[in-house]
Amino acid sequence: MWNRGQGRGFGAFRGSGGHSPYGNYASRGFGSYGPYDRDPFYGGGYEYPGYGQPYTVYTPPYSPPMGRKGVFYFTQEELKELTISIGVLTLAFAMVLGGRRWDGFINALLPSFIAVVTGFFFHEMGHKFVAQSYGLFSEFRMSMQGLLLALFTAFIGFLIAAPGAVVISGYATREQSGKIALAGPLVNVVIAILFLPLIFVGDGMIRFTAFIVAYINAFLALFNMIPIAPLDGEKIYKWSTPHYIGLALVAFSLFITALIAGY
Repeated sequence: MWNRGQGRGFGAFRGSGGHSPYGNYASRGFGSYGPYDRDPFYGGGYEYPGYGQPYTVYTPPYSPPMGRKGVFYFTQEELKELTISIGVLTLAFAMVLGGRRWDGFINALLPSFIAVVTGFFFHEMGHKFVAQSYGLFSEFRMSMQGLLLALFTAFIGFLIAAPGAVVISGYATREQSGKIALAGPLVNVVIAILFLPLIFVGDGMIRFTAFIVAYINAFLALFNMIPIAPLDGEKIYKWSTPHYIGLALVAFSLFITALIAGY
């Protein structure tokens, strides 16, 4: 998921609330800053509401400047936080899928890694690259609290994950905002479509991996299409109802198909 000038979480098997742990330019899902609220993290800068207005009027000091339209980039800090997030989520998924058995945990590591990369990483990169194509500042920020929550719940036997989010600064129209939001669940839909056939033709570990990847991606696509802020569906619905209905129906169909195929 992704939020205007704010962030929200990634949301697999959780109520993925706020995108990023860093105030102002990201709300944590427990509320968002109103117009002209001061940034509590950097101590300066303001957010302005409304489409066609700036997401934020500042850029973090270690990040590339805004306005680099068509240029895709990662910062060193971003790559580090992406690596940590992918690693922690992989461990958390493997703990749940492995059923608290050491051999089960080891066997679940590869399927978990593929599911996390396709479901979480590709989803967030969809938001990031579309935003950057419009010349907006775009950078992933992890949530240490969300990652620790993932490990804690995985140890208990289920998974609630809010690893972080792509945060965005700059000017965007309603259409651009909708397309940035659309990119995340659309990536999940494409991946689910690619892996679903393998459930029917594969066996053993291939079939298990294909099911996990297709199910998680279909779930994420459907979950993020809920038209309630700060989820992607809210921004897509405000931009284009036909696009929203079409993608939501496809995501729902894929989710049901993955469930049926898994039995």
